Amino acid sequence: AEYIAIETSKHAAATSRFADVAKERSDREVMPVLGLRVLDEDFRFMSVWGYLDNSRYYAPGGRICEPATLRTIPPTTYVTSVPNTGDWGWCWHIPLRECTSVGFVLPMEIMKVVKERQLTWEQYFLEICGSLPRLQALLKDATLRKDSVRVIRDYSYRSTRVAGPGYFLVGDAAGFIDPIFSIGVVLGMYAARTAAWAISRSLKYPDRAAEMQSIYATQLLDRMELARTLALPRYELSGPAGAGAKKVMQFLDAKGRALTRAASSLTARSQHF
Repeated sequence: AEYIAIETSKHAAATSRFADVAKERSDREVMPVLGLRVLDEDFRFMSVWGYLDNSRYYAPGGRICEPATLRTIPPTTYVTSVPNTGDWGWCWHIPLRECTSVGFVLPMEIMKVVKERQLTWEQYFLEICGSLPRLQALLKDATLRKDSVRVIRDYSYRSTRVAGPGYFLVGDAAGFIDPIFSIGVVLGMYAARTAAWAISRSLKYPDRAAEMQSIYATQLLDRMELARTLALPRYELSGPAGAGAKKVMQFLDAKGRALTRAASSLTARSQHF
């Protein structure tokens, strides 16, 4: 038997332009064949983002640093809520090697607002950047890269099946939830490790291949559900999916539970637990 582990990065474009090519190829050549991807109806939102040069950044402790110190003073990712967007809107500011990624996750209604006001997405992007005082302080001397503003909608999805005869879906191929805590990196690494274990066991014990696929699916989907509880403003832990999320919480060590609760408190999601 032969196995493949399929991974595609849909939103890693903030850090790697290669990700756009990988995502496009996966969507065109792999996912249509499997026919497993469906939209996550609980996450019907949009995102607008762009890349800027010469942006300041926040260092650990909240100190604002100049871009020239990026290689000597480590940066942090700055995340803040966006007013007048209900429970959904939030912003990211991520220093990269050569530029800075700034973006917003917003309700779908914003598309209608932009159209009614006859704004370009670049105009709206710059307007919302200027409306957030702490972000404005970082972008005071920054310049937006030409034609760098991008918009995407309905990009949260899940797979109806993450493992089957000859394949295991890993990383964004299995599903994309919400980038608010960069949870995709954690899930991708966990999925890769678990898929490697499952593939090894399947090759060693071919008669137990279906069992290995089931174990992999349960472990990954439960962790993805926990990630959903951290991202959704309103979530009910009832039902099989919620039970899986609670089970994962129980198996986390003390540090993992503390980090999860801290993250949920920062975004007013702690009531879910």
